[in-house]
Amino acid sequence: KGMAEKLEASGRMAVTMDDLRAKVVEAEQELAEHPDSVPRILGLAQMYMDIREMKKARALLREKHQAIPDNYELREKLGDVQLATYDAALARLAKQLEEKPDDEAAKQKLEALRKQRTDFAVKEFEWRLSQHPTDKHLNLMLGRAYAESGDQNKAIAALQIAAQAARSQVASCPMPAVAFLAEDQY
Repeated sequence: KGMAEKLEASGRMAVTMDDLRAKVVEAEQELAEHPDSVPRILGLAQMYMDIREMKKARALLREKHQAIPDNYELREKLGDVQLATYDAALARLAKQLEEKPDDEAAKQKLEALRKQRTDFAVKEFEWRLSQHPTDKHLNLMLGRAYAESGDQNKAIAALQIAAQAARSQVASCPMPAVAFLAEDQY
């Protein structure tokens, strides 16, 4: 809200990268004063992600997760940062392949990275679901990860659970059908 008021007062309609970097400096100072404040840690990590400083976000979250190992939110955000890092690397490789479609080394690297990301996503969402077993949305995310990994039977099971929740019903309903088709179970 404070940022919006400042922008309005200055007649600007958008937040610049310089504005975001200034907010990061403020957040770093606040975190130095309150080093165990989980909301401040998560806020600063998100700001690092917003300015595409994934290494800083990952380093901060790893450090704080070691200091506060039982905090689900820190561990979850660390997983989010890692998934976003994989996604950015995959996007860069895909763009590189658009420019040079015959680059076999890049194709192999892309496939290896996709597998790493998928394996990580499965482990991450299995862990999250172990912490919150009634969260149907996590079943949706896990089902998608299983489907990407090729484990259609586990995908079907997770997606059928996810389809029971109103908030994920629209997204998850067609997915078990796709998984059944992939397994020739129709």
